[in-house]
Amino acid sequence: MTVEVAVAETRLRSRVHACFPPGWEHGDAAQAAARFLLERDARLSTGDGLLLSAGDDAAALDALDIAIRSAVALNAPEHVFVHAGVVAHDGRALVLPGSSLAGKTTLVAALVRAGATYYSDEFAVLDRTGRVHPFPKPLSIREPGSLDQVDVPADELGPVGSAAADVAVIANVQWSAAELALRPGSAGDGAVALLSHAVAARSRPAAVLEAVCAAATDALYLEGLRGEAERAARALLDVIAERGATPPGRREPAARALSGA
Repeated sequence: MTVEVAVAETRLRSRVHACFPPGWEHGDAAQAAARFLLERDARLSTGDGLLLSAGDDAAALDALDIAIRSAVALNAPEHVFVHAGVVAHDGRALVLPGSSLAGKTTLVAALVRAGATYYSDEFAVLDRTGRVHPFPKPLSIREPGSLDQVDVPADELGPVGSAAADVAVIANVQWSAAELALRPGSAGDGAVALLSHAVAARSRPAAVLEAVCAAATDALYLEGLRGEAERAARALLDVIAERGATPPGRREPAARALSGA
């Protein structure tokens, strides 16, 4: 899909380019599904009206960044975007569906430090066959004890994915001070977890349902609580490694690996 971005002040053009999604290319503005204008005095607007007038370049650029990614996620014709963190291990993907403040970026960062390949800390980008594609934006890591975020380039933490991968594990996890405790569910549970975080679930329900069901069909689904991120990351990577050698449907050994101390 195409998004048109116009910039009133040339001094901001290089910073605007940093807001574009990974792998962006020039397109035909006449085909744009969304249009944004970064005006003077840090005003961001669309054809529908003003989005932001903060008088601050950084705030306007942050809003533009979010608006572009949201437009792409909603309108991408060939892919379904699900709010999720994604990593891969030995060519098989782990998808962590979740909303903001759910701790998925912290866990994704721990997984990459533990040896996983980074795909995204924001979106699982699914094609109609259920394979997940990289969306390697910088990781938006929150400062301890604060809601402020710092963008960390993914390659500073570890390898970055470049090819689509089959989904091996869907882990719907929430942070808790308790010990790691996840339980297995059905493929249907996995599809529902993805569907509940799909950006275009209401606007393109048929395409979204096809993609999430395909992704969940042969994936192990786990849900529950996780404590310290590094420990959870090591356990989840062990599950992916085991899953690669386990026929679809043989889920009990992996489930046992994620329970207890």
